[in-house]
Amino acid sequence: RGAVNSAQPCAKQKYRSNAHSQGLLDGLLMLRQGGILFDVVLLVEGKAIQAHRILLAASCDYFRYV
Repeated sequence: RGAVNSAQPCAKQKYRSNAHSQGLLDGLLMLRQGGILFDVVLLVEGKAIQAHRILLAASCDYFRYV
């Protein structure tokens, strides 16, 4: 049989980055501006609007359950 791993679990550590949330928003904006990964089209007053389903679901209960 193989060796038994006797390593102890690491203590939890918390990391915080003020730049992470802004970087995430910038990345999402880049996807939108580049027309990348749209997976749903909303039709509003005859106008087609491409969107990201995951962002709609994260921001609105209505879309979360559609």
